[in-house]
Amino acid sequence: MREKNRATACVWAACLLAVIAVFATGVLNRGKIWPDVPLDFADARSERRIGDGDAYGVMSGGPYYDLMPGVYRIKWQIDGDGDNRIHLQCSNDAQIVPAVIDTQAGVFEDEAVFEVKEPAHSFSIAVEFASGTQMQVYNIRLYTPEYTDHAFSFAALAILLALCMTAQLRGWWTPRRVQTAIVLALCALLVSAAYLQEDHVSGIDTQFHAARLCNLADGLQSGQFPVRAGGFSYNGYGALTSVFYPDALLYPFALMLLGGASVAYALNAAAIAIHAATAALSYASFKRLLGDRQQALCAAVVYVLSMHRMTGMYWRYAQGEMLAMAFLPLFVLALYELLWRDSARWPLLAVSATLIFNSHVVTTVLCALLAAGCCALRLPALVRQRRFVPLFKACALTLLLGAHRLVPMLTSYLTGVTTSVNQLDFGYTALSVSELLGSIDGMGASLIFGAAAFAFTAAETRREEDGAGWLCLFGGAACMVLSTELIPWDHVVKVMPVLASALQFPWRFQVLGTVLLAACAGAGFARLFGGSRAGLMTLILAALCVLPFEQAMHPDQTPLAFGQGANAYMAYPEYQLADTDIHQTRSREVVLDGDVRLTQYVKDGTRVTAQVEAEGGGTVSLPLFGFDGYAATLDGAPIAWMRGENNRLTVSLPAGASGTLRVWFAGKGVWRAADTVSLIAAAGMVICRMHNTRMRKKREQA
Repeated sequence: MREKNRATACVWAACLLAVIAVFATGVLNRGKIWPDVPLDFADARSERRIGDGDAYGVMSGGPYYDLMPGVYRIKWQIDGDGDNRIHLQCSNDAQIVPAVIDTQAGVFEDEAVFEVKEPAHSFSIAVEFASGTQMQVYNIRLYTPEYTDHAFSFAALAILLALCMTAQLRGWWTPRRVQTAIVLALCALLVSAAYLQEDHVSGIDTQFHAARLCNLADGLQSGQFPVRAGGFSYNGYGALTSVFYPDALLYPFALMLLGGASVAYALNAAAIAIHAATAALSYASFKRLLGDRQQALCAAVVYVLSMHRMTGMYWRYAQGEMLAMAFLPLFVLALYELLWRDSARWPLLAVSATLIFNSHVVTTVLCALLAAGCCALRLPALVRQRRFVPLFKACALTLLLGAHRLVPMLTSYLTGVTTSVNQLDFGYTALSVSELLGSIDGMGASLIFGAAAFAFTAAETRREEDGAGWLCLFGGAACMVLSTELIPWDHVVKVMPVLASALQFPWRFQVLGTVLLAACAGAGFARLFGGSRAGLMTLILAALCVLPFEQAMHPDQTPLAFGQGANAYMAYPEYQLADTDIHQTRSREVVLDGDVRLTQYVKDGTRVTAQVEAEGGGTVSLPLFGFDGYAATLDGAPIAWMRGENNRLTVSLPAGASGTLRVWFAGKGVWRAADTVSLIAAAGMVICRMHNTRMRKKREQA
């Protein structure tokens, strides 16, 4: 055993040293080179001559990229007999230094370095014909900063290799485990194939989630932990995205951005991690739920390769929903354990519910509906077997673990922060029966065939252990029906408008239907194929059912290219104060009113530092939205602020005020108290778990 421990330590030490060396030397870092920047010539001509009637002026523009802060290089080939200029511009008033680059007469090829200090939206290069008799633009190249994408990939592969070697040294690999690992790895690899490239395949919500990730990284860089408000969205004015849209599980990918990774890489890494986690967690959960390794493997394959997950990742890029679906099998298992099996496992229900709550709010609502339906179904047993006691404990622990999210969300909502203005007619988005059974928005063939196989084989054998499978079959079918227009949703909305608003679309019920039907479908395929090859055969069948439709799942959108940044302008004023006009955020200008002078102004995300003098008093209106939670000091002493025009954070300076003005997002005391409650609850749960494990081992030894 000592030799195994020593060998394991050596493996991990070598892994750590290799990763440190790669990041420290930057040997794998690389940047993006746009070899021929597409410029938008107004009259399709790249040449100007005074003798031909052409006039001086700006002659071109483009390429209209979104760029993240960093040092860039531009290289050009311009032929001219006069000194001309290259203008570096953007549409959102971001600071670019230098903004104008001079070109010298007779110098055909040259280059320069410039710095983008703030996220630049729609960056463009404009060439100005300023002097001489002629000028022609041949080529312009743009070089981005060097990104650490390959270094992070190396780190991931090194850790994976170290894990495999550790398993080998410890003797954890058995033939069955190897077969299971191969099938799950292939399954995750197939659904991740589109993300194994330098560009990111854009879905409908890609830019929203890209901005969300950048907003989270900005909050971390601004010194917040946990992050509540980021200063990336809406051109640096900020949004409370992290309060309303759970992102605690996305911190590793936000840290990737801070560690020099590109936005496209961070999104690809998040998608691959979600697929891998879904494969692993669904297998572990279904194994306990169904009580059979092969059935669990088949169920995990069907779940990972389900049509709803594929369209969610590719068509919509519903990052939050797909992340929540990774933990959904664990929630189903925990709910079944508490209500039908061992109610002593109630902490698992609290943990799984908390993980989903930290992933996606709508899926949390769906889980609450599922739990309520199951409790109603088991109401007599709940009372007779006193299972309502552990159920109450699970609910209480969930509230304690989720207090760090629930309290900020509720308090911010009560202060007037809106969550969305885009709400379509609920019933209008219900699926037809034909769409449910035969389109990329529907169930998918693998779920239908697998559920039919389970019903056919289970009806023949009539085994008692099929109870979980039958429950999942009927529950999944009911959820699928709820997603269709067979339900009179117009009448339901009138009775329960709040529920309709929370769910947004009836097809959300497919989230529950998919996980429930995947469980019984896995059992059906395992019995249909039989033997140790059932998992591999199910993988082949599921892939054949869904992969031919992969191209149809890609919306007609331009991919988020490697080297480009996120667009800070979301389509709707989400997570904003009421009556905020998001279209008035193009300017980053500080507005001074009264007898006020401002110097040494620096804005870093949600932090502002400046020197101010106000002999006669006045106000300083900053390019930040005035959310509750901001704090302001003048030479260390607290100073009042208010919401000015368009809800901008405005600091009032009394006559004679002078010194260093600091503004930052500090949060609220009640939020920090909620964070403490959740931390104590999590620590207490871990301590109790360790104590119970220790006591169980002592009893086994005795």
